[in-house]
Amino acid sequence: MYRLRSIFLWLRRCGYSRGFGVQSPSVYSFIRYVINEHYPYYAYDDLKAKFSQVDPLSRKLSELYFRVANYSQAKTWLDFIGNEVYRSYIQCGCNHTDVSVCKIQITDFDVALIKLDELSIDTVNCLINNAASTSIILIEGIFDNSANKRMWLNLLENKKISVSFDLYHVGILFFDDRFKHNYIVNF
Repeated sequence: MYRLRSIFLWLRRCGYSRGFGVQSPSVYSFIRYVINEHYPYYAYDDLKAKFSQVDPLSRKLSELYFRVANYSQAKTWLDFIGNEVYRSYIQCGCNHTDVSVCKIQITDFDVALIKLDELSIDTVNCLINNAASTSIILIEGIFDNSANKRMWLNLLENKKISVSFDLYHVGILFFDDRFKHNYIVNF
């Protein structure tokens, strides 16, 4: 069932593949070499052997988080999901990243990972308000249901967010000084 749904999603979003139509060089680079990087990284085989029971979507997201960790070289990564597989991939993506499993307290952070739902929306808003210009927020479940979709679209209206990426399963938010734009990316 997952395979059939992923094929449908890919076909529906095929016009948004691999950075086609993106004018910004930094955004194009992020799409091509972080989001849609298909070459195997040095730790993928070891992590795949260690976590052989992981479903395809979780593995795909884990590898994305690995690449984001490698890209950002973050010192502080706040994890509000608490998934051991994700933490291992993030830690292998950047060895000096301190991955902290958080429940409530929000401190300075470079990258934050959170699952969107009605209980976490206040935390997401607090993360956005405390984000620095170099911060990145990854939000899972942006299209899990109609309420999440509405919350995601409302988040995109926040003036502090400059660039956002809609990957269907996860949204990525940046807060630097680029022009505001939401990119739909076939992931």
